[in-house]
Amino acid sequence: MTEQVQSRHISADGFPPDVTPRLLRWLIAAGVDEFTLTVMGIHGEVAVDADAFEDAIEPFVLGLERRRVLIDADGQGSTREVRLFTFNEASVDALLPYIAGGLFHNVPSPDGWLEDFACYRDGELVLGVVTHLQEGTMRLTAAEHVEVAKMGVNSMESEEWIGY
Repeated sequence: MTEQVQSRHISADGFPPDVTPRLLRWLIAAGVDEFTLTVMGIHGEVAVDADAFEDAIEPFVLGLERRRVLIDADGQGSTREVRLFTFNEASVDALLPYIAGGLFHNVPSPDGWLEDFACYRDGELVLGVVTHLQEGTMRLTAAEHVEVAKMGVNSMESEEWIGY
């Protein structure tokens, strides 16, 4: 029998940015195999950082698939088509320089920025962030939630804004 997944609320206040690299590597070990995010830019500007990210992550593009999302859903079950990337050591190494401020870091810039990270295990949402709300959801087993809490990530059972 598979252990039940529990959804818990996370926020920027309870998610120290320096935990991000350790958490992402832990998620690889926990079986997370794909991720998505939104690459942003200001209309009419050359988004140097966004372009550099696109170049760095290009080898890991899996294509477009419909997945559960926390924002801008357009389909049944809060889904929409998203661009997916392989989630592994190499793709995390490519991603980390662009999220040095953590998964909740959100500073719009003419150079571009990244928002709304989400990762999936066998197509099921595991971690999703809505950057502009500074909130998200983690869907893990009880034992996995304990492991993540030991890393310094605080989560709550009640969800103020973001639900699953």
